[in-house]
Amino acid sequence: RRGVNLNFLVYDVLPLIHPEWWPAGLADGFASWFAVVSQVADRLICISRAARSDVAAQIELNSSNKCWTPKLGWFHLGADIKNTSPSVHLPRDADDFFGRIVNQTTFLMVGTVEPRKGHALALDAFSQLWRDGYDFSLVVIGKKGWLVDDLADRMSACSKNGFPFYWFQGASDEFLERAYVSCSCLLAASEAEGFGLPLIEASFHNLPVLARDIRVFREVAGDAALYFDGSSAEGLVTGVLRWVRQRELNEIPDPADMDAMSWRQSADALLDQLEI
Repeated sequence: RRGVNLNFLVYDVLPLIHPEWWPAGLADGFASWFAVVSQVADRLICISRAARSDVAAQIELNSSNKCWTPKLGWFHLGADIKNTSPSVHLPRDADDFFGRIVNQTTFLMVGTVEPRKGHALALDAFSQLWRDGYDFSLVVIGKKGWLVDDLADRMSACSKNGFPFYWFQGASDEFLERAYVSCSCLLAASEAEGFGLPLIEASFHNLPVLARDIRVFREVAGDAALYFDGSSAEGLVTGVLRWVRQRELNEIPDPADMDAMSWRQSADALLDQLEI
Protein backbone atom coordinates (compact mmCIF):
# COMPACT_ATOMS: atom_id res chain seq x y z
CA ARG A 1 0.00 0.00 0.00
CA ARG A 2 2.96 2.31 0.51
CA GLY A 3 4.39 1.53 -2.90
CA VAL A 4 6.60 -1.41 -1.98
CA ASN A 5 7.13 -3.71 -4.94
CA LEU A 6 6.28 -7.31 -3.97
CA ASN A 7 8.08 -10.10 -5.79
CA PHE A 8 7.64 -13.80 -5.02
CA LEU A 9 9.99 -16.59 -6.07
CA VAL A 10 8.05 -19.63 -7.28
CA TYR A 11 9.78 -23.00 -7.54
CA ASP A 12 6.72 -24.85 -8.81
CA VAL A 13 2.93 -25.12 -8.50
CA LEU A 14 2.85 -28.91 -8.57
CA PRO A 15 0.50 -29.24 -5.55
CA LEU A 16 -2.16 -27.49 -7.68
CA ILE A 17 -1.56 -29.76 -10.65
CA HIS A 18 -1.02 -33.08 -8.85
CA PRO A 19 -2.49 -32.89 -5.32
CA GLU A 20 -2.25 -36.69 -5.07
CA TRP A 21 1.53 -36.43 -4.75
CA TRP A 22 1.38 -34.66 -1.37
CA PRO A 23 0.23 -35.36 2.20
CA ALA A 24 -3.41 -34.64 3.02
CA GLY A 25 -4.12 -30.93 3.39
CA LEU A 26 -0.94 -29.66 1.75
CA ALA A 27 -2.55 -29.02 -1.63
CA ASP A 28 -5.40 -27.07 -0.01
CA GLY A 29 -2.96 -24.91 1.95
CA PHE A 30 -0.87 -24.34 -1.15
CA ALA A 31 -3.98 -23.33 -3.12
CA SER A 32 -4.82 -20.72 -0.47
CA TRP A 33 -1.26 -19.38 -0.57
CA PHE A 34 -1.28 -19.18 -4.36
CA ALA A 35 -4.62 -17.39 -4.42
CA VAL A 36 -3.37 -14.69 -2.03
CA VAL A 37 0.01 -14.32 -3.73
CA SER A 38 -1.63 -13.99 -7.13
CA GLN A 39 -3.69 -11.09 -5.77
CA VAL A 40 -0.98 -9.13 -3.97
CA ALA A 41 2.19 -9.78 -5.98
CA ASP A 42 3.57 -7.34 -8.49
CA ARG A 43 5.67 -10.12 -9.99
CA LEU A 44 6.08 -13.88 -9.71
CA ILE A 45 9.58 -15.02 -10.67
CA CYS A 46 9.81 -18.70 -11.57
CA ILE A 47 12.86 -20.95 -11.75
CA SER A 48 12.25 -22.09 -15.34
CA ARG A 49 10.23 -21.24 -18.43
CA ALA A 50 8.27 -24.44 -17.82
CA ALA A 51 7.39 -23.35 -14.28
CA ARG A 52 6.37 -19.93 -15.59
CA SER A 53 4.04 -21.61 -18.07
CA ASP A 54 2.48 -23.67 -15.26
CA VAL A 55 2.01 -20.55 -13.13
CA ALA A 56 0.36 -18.68 -15.99
CA ALA A 57 -2.02 -21.58 -16.56
CA GLN A 58 -2.96 -21.76 -12.87
CA ILE A 59 -3.57 -18.00 -12.68
CA GLU A 60 -5.85 -18.24 -15.69
CA LEU A 61 -7.63 -21.21 -14.16
CA ASN A 62 -7.99 -19.99 -10.58
CA SER A 63 -7.88 -16.21 -10.53
CA SER A 64 -11.09 -14.54 -9.41
CA ASN A 65 -9.78 -11.10 -10.39
CA LYS A 66 -9.35 -11.06 -14.15
CA CYS A 67 -8.54 -7.34 -14.09
CA TRP A 68 -5.29 -7.85 -12.19
CA THR A 69 -2.59 -10.43 -12.71
CA PRO A 70 1.03 -10.19 -11.60
CA LYS A 71 3.86 -9.95 -14.09
CA LEU A 72 5.62 -13.25 -14.67
CA GLY A 73 9.35 -13.80 -15.08
CA TRP A 74 11.83 -16.66 -14.93
CA PHE A 75 15.51 -17.44 -14.44
CA HIS A 76 17.60 -20.58 -13.89
CA LEU A 77 19.23 -21.87 -10.74
CA GLY A 78 22.96 -22.32 -10.22
CA ALA A 79 24.68 -25.53 -9.23
CA ASP A 80 28.30 -25.07 -8.14
CA ILE A 81 28.15 -26.83 -4.78
CA LYS A 82 31.67 -25.81 -3.77
CA ASN A 83 30.69 -22.12 -3.79
CA THR A 84 27.91 -22.66 -1.26
CA SER A 85 28.63 -23.97 2.23
CA PRO A 86 28.97 -27.70 1.55
CA SER A 87 28.59 -30.22 4.34
CA VAL A 88 31.67 -32.38 4.79
CA HIS A 89 31.54 -35.98 5.97
CA LEU A 90 32.36 -39.37 4.47
CA PRO A 91 31.46 -42.71 6.05
CA ARG A 92 34.36 -45.00 6.89
CA ASP A 93 33.68 -47.33 3.98
CA ALA A 94 33.28 -44.54 1.40
CA ASP A 95 36.61 -45.21 -0.33
CA ASP A 96 35.77 -48.91 -0.70
CA PHE A 97 32.30 -48.09 -2.05
CA PHE A 98 33.45 -45.54 -4.62
CA GLY A 99 36.39 -47.71 -5.60
CA ARG A 100 33.94 -50.50 -6.34
CA ILE A 101 31.35 -48.58 -8.37
CA VAL A 102 33.79 -46.49 -10.40
CA ASN A 103 34.63 -49.57 -12.46
CA GLN A 104 30.96 -50.53 -12.94
CA THR A 105 28.16 -49.10 -15.05
CA THR A 106 26.44 -47.14 -12.30
CA PHE A 107 23.35 -44.94 -12.53
CA LEU A 108 22.82 -42.23 -9.92
CA MET A 109 19.53 -40.75 -8.72
CA VAL A 110 19.63 -37.60 -6.55
CA GLY A 111 16.68 -36.23 -4.59
CA THR A 112 14.18 -36.95 -1.83
CA VAL A 113 12.31 -40.22 -2.29
CA GLU A 114 8.77 -38.98 -2.90
CA PRO A 115 5.94 -40.02 -5.25
CA ARG A 116 6.83 -37.90 -8.28
CA LYS A 117 10.56 -38.60 -8.40
CA GLY A 118 10.35 -41.87 -10.32
CA HIS A 119 12.11 -44.17 -7.87
CA ALA A 120 9.41 -46.84 -8.22
CA LEU A 121 9.76 -46.75 -12.00
CA ALA A 122 13.54 -47.00 -11.70
CA LEU A 123 13.36 -49.94 -9.33
CA ASP A 124 10.93 -51.73 -11.66
CA ALA A 125 13.19 -51.13 -14.65
CA PHE A 126 16.43 -52.14 -12.96
CA SER A 127 14.80 -55.22 -11.43
CA GLN A 128 13.96 -56.25 -14.99
CA LEU A 129 17.51 -55.54 -16.14
CA TRP A 130 18.95 -57.59 -13.26
CA ARG A 131 16.61 -60.49 -14.09
CA ASP A 132 17.83 -60.29 -17.68
CA GLY A 133 21.42 -60.69 -16.51
CA TYR A 134 22.69 -57.10 -16.64
CA ASP A 135 24.87 -56.04 -13.71
CA PHE A 136 24.24 -52.28 -13.84
CA SER A 137 24.31 -50.61 -10.43
CA LEU A 138 21.73 -48.12 -9.16
CA VAL A 139 22.67 -45.59 -6.47
CA VAL A 140 20.00 -43.44 -4.80
CA ILE A 141 21.02 -40.41 -2.72
CA GLY A 142 18.07 -38.84 -0.92
CA LYS A 143 16.14 -39.14 2.30
CA LYS A 144 12.79 -40.87 2.63
CA GLY A 145 9.96 -38.44 2.01
CA TRP A 146 6.18 -38.75 2.22
CA LEU A 147 3.64 -41.29 0.94
CA VAL A 148 6.36 -43.81 0.10
CA ASP A 149 6.31 -46.28 3.00
CA ASP A 150 5.82 -49.33 0.78
CA LEU A 151 8.39 -48.13 -1.73
CA ALA A 152 10.91 -47.41 1.06
CA ASP A 153 10.43 -50.93 2.42
CA ARG A 154 11.00 -52.32 -1.07
CA MET A 155 14.14 -50.22 -1.56
CA SER A 156 15.55 -51.26 1.81
CA ALA A 157 14.89 -54.92 1.04
CA CYS A 158 16.46 -54.60 -2.39
CA SER A 159 19.68 -53.18 -0.94
CA LYS A 160 19.92 -56.15 1.46
CA ASN A 161 19.18 -58.91 -1.06
CA GLY A 162 22.42 -58.91 -3.00
CA PHE A 163 21.32 -56.64 -5.85
CA PRO A 164 23.68 -53.84 -7.00
CA PHE A 165 21.41 -51.24 -5.41
CA TYR A 166 22.52 -48.65 -2.86
CA TRP A 167 20.41 -46.11 -0.95
CA PHE A 168 22.04 -43.32 1.07
CA GLN A 169 19.65 -41.20 3.13
CA GLY A 170 22.02 -38.94 5.05
CA ALA A 171 24.69 -38.15 2.47
CA SER A 172 26.79 -35.01 2.87
CA ASP A 173 27.62 -32.65 0.00
CA GLU A 174 31.12 -34.15 0.03
CA PHE A 175 29.67 -37.63 -0.48
CA LEU A 176 27.35 -36.35 -3.21
CA GLU A 177 30.23 -34.78 -5.09
CA ARG A 178 32.17 -38.04 -4.90
CA ALA A 179 29.12 -39.79 -6.32
CA TYR A 180 28.87 -37.34 -9.21
CA VAL A 181 32.47 -38.05 -10.24
CA SER A 182 32.37 -41.82 -9.58
CA CYS A 183 29.09 -42.88 -11.22
CA SER A 184 28.57 -43.44 -14.94
CA CYS A 185 25.32 -41.57 -15.52
CA LEU A 186 22.77 -39.39 -13.74
CA LEU A 187 19.27 -40.85 -14.00
CA ALA A 188 16.63 -38.10 -13.76
CA ALA A 189 13.30 -39.95 -13.64
CA SER A 190 10.95 -37.35 -12.15
CA GLU A 191 7.43 -37.04 -13.52
CA ALA A 192 7.54 -33.27 -12.94
CA GLU A 193 9.93 -30.63 -11.62
CA GLY A 194 10.18 -26.90 -11.28
CA PHE A 195 13.74 -27.07 -12.58
CA GLY A 196 15.82 -30.22 -12.07
CA LEU A 197 18.96 -29.09 -10.25
CA PRO A 198 20.77 -32.47 -10.36
CA LEU A 199 21.02 -32.15 -14.15
CA ILE A 200 23.07 -28.98 -13.79
CA GLU A 201 25.11 -30.44 -10.94
CA ALA A 202 25.89 -33.39 -13.20
CA SER A 203 26.99 -30.98 -15.92
CA PHE A 204 29.43 -29.29 -13.52
CA HIS A 205 30.95 -32.72 -12.83
CA ASN A 206 30.91 -33.85 -16.49
CA LEU A 207 28.52 -36.69 -15.65
CA PRO A 208 26.33 -37.84 -18.56
CA VAL A 209 22.56 -37.62 -18.12
CA LEU A 210 19.66 -39.94 -18.94
CA ALA A 211 16.40 -38.05 -18.26
CA ARG A 212 12.70 -38.69 -18.51
CA ASP A 213 11.35 -36.87 -21.54
CA ILE A 214 9.52 -34.00 -19.83
CA ARG A 215 9.38 -30.36 -20.84
CA VAL A 216 11.51 -28.87 -18.06
CA PHE A 217 14.32 -31.40 -18.53
CA ARG A 218 14.40 -30.55 -22.25
CA GLU A 219 14.63 -26.89 -21.26
CA VAL A 220 17.47 -27.41 -18.79
CA ALA A 221 19.55 -30.04 -20.61
CA GLY A 222 18.62 -29.59 -24.27
CA ASP A 223 20.73 -31.79 -26.54
CA ALA A 224 23.26 -32.44 -23.75
CA ALA A 225 21.28 -35.42 -22.40
CA LEU A 226 19.62 -38.60 -23.63
CA TYR A 227 15.91 -39.02 -22.91
CA PHE A 228 13.64 -41.97 -22.22
CA ASP A 229 9.91 -42.61 -22.40
CA GLY A 230 8.71 -42.59 -18.80
CA SER A 231 5.25 -44.02 -19.42
CA SER A 232 6.39 -47.52 -18.38
CA ALA A 233 9.31 -49.42 -16.88
CA GLU A 234 9.95 -50.87 -20.33
CA GLY A 235 10.58 -47.35 -21.61
CA LEU A 236 13.30 -46.85 -19.02
CA VAL A 237 14.81 -50.29 -19.72
CA THR A 238 15.02 -49.31 -23.39
CA GLY A 239 16.54 -45.95 -22.44
CA VAL A 240 19.20 -47.51 -20.22
CA LEU A 241 20.23 -50.05 -22.87
CA ARG A 242 20.29 -47.32 -25.52
CA TRP A 243 22.49 -45.16 -23.28
CA VAL A 244 24.91 -48.06 -22.73
CA ARG A 245 25.11 -48.79 -26.46
CA GLN A 246 25.78 -45.15 -27.29
CA ARG A 247 28.47 -44.97 -24.63
CA GLU A 248 30.18 -47.98 -26.20
CA LEU A 249 30.09 -46.12 -29.53
CA ASN A 250 31.31 -42.91 -27.83
CA GLU A 251 28.09 -41.20 -28.96
CA ILE A 252 26.50 -40.06 -25.70
CA PRO A 253 25.81 -36.30 -25.46
CA ASP A 254 28.40 -34.19 -23.67
CA PRO A 255 26.91 -32.89 -20.37
CA ALA A 256 29.29 -29.94 -20.53
CA ASP A 257 27.15 -28.61 -23.39
CA MET A 258 24.37 -27.70 -20.95
CA ASP A 259 23.89 -24.00 -20.37
CA ALA A 260 24.88 -24.35 -16.71
CA MET A 261 25.06 -21.34 -14.41
CA SER A 262 27.02 -20.74 -11.24
CA TRP A 263 25.11 -19.48 -8.22
CA ARG A 264 26.67 -16.06 -8.82
CA GLN A 265 25.33 -16.01 -12.38
CA SER A 266 21.96 -17.24 -11.15
CA ALA A 267 21.80 -14.44 -8.57
CA ASP A 268 22.63 -11.89 -11.28
CA ALA A 269 19.84 -13.31 -13.45
CA LEU A 270 17.41 -12.96 -10.54
CA LEU A 271 18.49 -9.35 -10.02
CA ASP A 272 17.86 -8.69 -13.72
CA GLN A 273 14.29 -9.93 -13.24
CA LEU A 274 13.80 -7.59 -10.29
CA GLU A 275 14.93 -4.62 -12.37
CA ILE A 276 12.57 -5.25 -15.30
